[in-house]
Amino acid sequence: MKIIAAAFFGVTFGFLIGISFPSLSITKEDLHLICSRYIKLVKKHGLEISQPGLEPNKGLTWQMTKRRGDLEVHKITEEKPGWCSDPHLPPCAAFVEIMAPVFSRDAWRCVWHMIQNDLVHGWGLDFALRRCAEPAHEKIGVVDSQWIVHQTVPSLGSQGEAVDGKAPWQGVRDRCKKEWTMFQSRMANAEKDYFKSLQVEGSSNSTATTI
Repeated sequence: MKIIAAAFFGVTFGFLIGISFPSLSITKEDLHLICSRYIKLVKKHGLEISQPGLEPNKGLTWQMTKRRGDLEVHKITEEKPGWCSDPHLPPCAAFVEIMAPVFSRDAWRCVWHMIQNDLVHGWGLDFALRRCAEPAHEKIGVVDSQWIVHQTVPSLGSQGEAVDGKAPWQGVRDRCKKEWTMFQSRMANAEKDYFKSLQVEGSSNSTATTI
């Protein structure tokens, strides 16, 4: 399984959606060793999509991405009551955040098409990644023994505009929520079109066979 370590993508995208990372001072040899260990674990546990665990200092939204000190990798978690309609679906499984993801080559081909859009913040993309690895609850997970620190320093708050008495950061948050709804709608429509095309193709094949 060939792996694409999307460190550059993850860090860049992370800054866009309001995540910052600690300063690092490492050599090329250190970086090679870190990547080798990570990829070894990804292959060992059969992960197509993954991320390093987040050191739980503060500000974590999802239990799934929280680092577990007693595991190499985890693929499932328990969330707040009512958050998971199915234990095999996000955010309890088949879920990583868009901050430092790592994709297999096949998964990246799928994800690449998802990010070709006019949206800014990327909210909702992490819930859609499961469509790029099957079975998602087995192929998506968090690498606990190779972890990063979430500093919770937003980078887009000052770029919003104060409207109707709302602070600039609230405008950014409102846009994030709006884009999440837009992305969900687009994904649902794309999925309907996809299954519709399969039905049409299946019908054509059946007709050809009959003839």
